[in-house]
Amino acid sequence: MAGAMTRRMSHAISLSAFVVFIAARVAGAVCAGDCNANGTCSIAEVQKCANIFLGTQPVSSCYNCDRNGNGVVSIGEVQAAANCFLGTGCQVVTPPPTSPTVGPTDTPTPPIPTNTPTPPPTVTVTHTPVTPPTATNTPPPSATPTRSPTNTPVTPSATPTQSTVAVCGNKVVESPEDCDQGGTCIGGDNAGTPCTSESQCVGQGVCLAGANTLQACDTDADCPFSQCVRCRVFGGATVPGSGGKTCAANCTFESISDFKLITGIVTGTAGHYAVVPGTSTSYAHASTFLAAGLPPMGLAGEQFIAVGKPRNDQLPLRMAKGQSLIKGPTPGVNAIAVGTLSCACVRDVEDKTCGGVLTEKNGNPAIECSTGWIAGTCSGDPSIVCYENDPGGINGNDCFEPIPPTPGVGAKTKTPTVGPTWTPVPAGTCVVPNPCAGKKPCTYVHGAGNTATGVVGCNGLDAANQYASQDEGNSAPPAPPTPPEGSGPALVKLRNACECTSNSDCGAGQTCNSAGRCTCTSISECNTGETCACPGGNFYSPPNPQGSPVPCFTPTPGGSGVGIGECIYYVGCVQNSDCPGTLVCRAGPAGSIVLVNSTAIGLTPTGFSACVLPTRTPASGTRACYGPDHKWCTDDDPQTSRGTVQTLPTLSGFSSAMVTNRFDEAAPTEPKMLGPFVQTGQVVDCNLLLAPTPSLSGMGVGGAFTALNQSNIADTVTTNVQWAQ
Repeated sequence: MAGAMTRRMSHAISLSAFVVFIAARVAGAVCAGDCNANGTCSIAEVQKCANIFLGTQPVSSCYNCDRNGNGVVSIGEVQAAANCFLGTGCQVVTPPPTSPTVGPTDTPTPPIPTNTPTPPPTVTVTHTPVTPPTATNTPPPSATPTRSPTNTPVTPSATPTQSTVAVCGNKVVESPEDCDQGGTCIGGDNAGTPCTSESQCVGQGVCLAGANTLQACDTDADCPFSQCVRCRVFGGATVPGSGGKTCAANCTFESISDFKLITGIVTGTAGHYAVVPGTSTSYAHASTFLAAGLPPMGLAGEQFIAVGKPRNDQLPLRMAKGQSLIKGPTPGVNAIAVGTLSCACVRDVEDKTCGGVLTEKNGNPAIECSTGWIAGTCSGDPSIVCYENDPGGINGNDCFEPIPPTPGVGAKTKTPTVGPTWTPVPAGTCVVPNPCAGKKPCTYVHGAGNTATGVVGCNGLDAANQYASQDEGNSAPPAPPTPPEGSGPALVKLRNACECTSNSDCGAGQTCNSAGRCTCTSISECNTGETCACPGGNFYSPPNPQGSPVPCFTPTPGGSGVGIGECIYYVGCVQNSDCPGTLVCRAGPAGSIVLVNSTAIGLTPTGFSACVLPTRTPASGTRACYGPDHKWCTDDDPQTSRGTVQTLPTLSGFSSAMVTNRFDEAAPTEPKMLGPFVQTGQVVDCNLLLAPTPSLSGMGVGGAFTALNQSNIADTVTTNVQWAQ
């Protein structure tokens, strides 16, 4: 996890807003929050303004926090100081400050740009990449783009307005907001409580985005590329009197974009599988099939993504429960065939954890408490595992599986034991423990009713790449799906990318392509720590290959040509010193997207690979996990067959994952490694997304995750990508 570091601007400032901002500095005016009037605002000065607002420091400690000179500091003035620090605006101190240390007092107040980007009819400005963090809080330098983005960024126009900054989440609709439904305390001791200001929330907060997205935090220093918030605004609330419109996380009205997947196309034979770039696929790299490999899985389906209007060059994203269906290409079957070994089912989940964060500040996963996904025991027979609101249980809450009346069985209900037999049990209620007892309250991660939240950076976005790893513990695996003793949790980090800026950053015969990656035909051409990956996601000579490498097909946009891969430093970076050679740490280009998604993936039990079983009544033994309809991935599947909740990012940059310290029975003292495997995506065109009929066409979002000791396939690294029609 990244340590304390200097905050920096996380997105490009529009040209006109930047001119106004600099004009205020040149004219000699003092920006709100600039305590020593030196022309910049430091994080310490922002903290001082916050302390004055909270009453822990007097206003005399920084008169320039009190922009209007009324003797008190409001939350709006704290926000103004934060904007000065971020470089997104300067609200001039008026009337003149009384402190003798501040600057000139007779400079007229220049126009202040609003925070509501309005896309112009014709976009002509090109993207300036976001620079990596620096050691001091100096104003961001101007930069000349060194690569061409794959879509034209949306540049908001700055318009003069009043100097009061609208505070999204205070439950007051202030221009340019469309709505404001208030926020929810997240990360602390009163998580889940409605709020209208940070001061109402007790304890820790959550990193809103950036390298430590959804991690518990104490200060902004815990959140590289982002900020630590305690009162978080979620999208999805219906606005009274609006005709059914819903409010986004940035207090603008939402529109709905239909994300239909381009059905995946898989080619090749065992050991030589490949996917057609630009088609949606999932690839389970299983440790038990390193010699030949499982085939990639073609994906199909449809998702509906709610998109807010642009503010601060960003568009908030959200998916509601029941608005996502990811399936295989077989018509009428909602499940995904995993070769001939298993059948998978992907379900969206309204994730809840103790505190509403994804990970604690120390990096450990937060405790899961999602309703219906926590195992309990039957009050009549504690040895029987049960779930609250189990779709396969009578009335959704009893300790039974329903069995249709048949000769010799009658109307009785029974619960299966391990194996093919059935054992009658006494009546009882499923008693579910409270995982958050004595801890932070159980709180929605994405807000009530939502299964995913995210953002699009129309002028670039930090931390738009992912690196995931999991330590197996180098111990013999028990019966699936119990993780091996000594294994660790899956660790997911969001990072910037190490990129080339010219051909001189690459080896002999290599070129620096438009995506900022050196071309390759073998991993030997890449730096240590890099892998040579195809733009479409099929691998060319990864460090730990599964089967034989296959040449890249015609690549996706931003690629380098038939048979040519790209060197990717798969652990990512937060600063230039993290990168090998002369590569630099860069944010994602215009249109970069990060969508954090909560799902559960259920796999058929050992010995069952079909997604649909032949009809046989009643279902018996292990077959019961398919439910009475004999189909995997339908509403009557019992909770025991639905897997566990995972909250993971899907994004437009690269996604990499690996399993480390794997046990090898033939050489127990020589642990092995599975991966790394890498998948790349593609940015969204913000001009299409902001059209009257929003479109995600051309977007590709990918992800990668690990799993240990799964039925049939043991340890796996799964990569996936979803392409929009």
